[in-house]
Amino acid sequence: MKHIPSVLAAVGAFGLLLLSAGCGDFSVAVTATGYVKDQASSYSRLICEKDFTAAAEFHHPDFVWHPQGGEKLSGQPAIDGFFASLKEISKMDTFYFYVHNVEKKGDKIIVLEVTMQAHTVENSMQMIYSNVIWKARMGWAKSDIASWQLANITEVSERVLGDSPPKDIKPL
Repeated sequence: MKHIPSVLAAVGAFGLLLLSAGCGDFSVAVTATGYVKDQASSYSRLICEKDFTAAAEFHHPDFVWHPQGGEKLSGQPAIDGFFASLKEISKMDTFYFYVHNVEKKGDKIIVLEVTMQAHTVENSMQMIYSNVIWKARMGWAKSDIASWQLANITEVSERVLGDSPPKDIKPL
């Protein structure tokens, strides 16, 4: 009987470790920022799979897309425009976000400062690869008690060809 508290403490510590570490691709978000990063990761994966219909479900109905040097769009035209801009990237193979900073703005807005990278296959026979890289801010808005939706994407740099992703930053 005297060992029960220590056993319960060990079980609790193990449970907390599992919640915070996750297992492979599975993790449990304990904070709002963790949940948003998980949502962004799922969104990125769907774009990588070119499942734009499923990815569209992550957008807030009033979603705003502001491309660098372009016209700001909102609502369904913004969603369609952002996806069309990705589809226009010739020979896109995979798509990632590199998260540089997470900023919580009150209880209802979380902003991810990211580098977006579209990996392209120029010539698979000669193993010639490239990337289209640009920086953006992604605003996620709390839509109800347990749900966050992508409210806006503001591209803060031009889309440029590059050889590699930013150093020391891992994909989301």
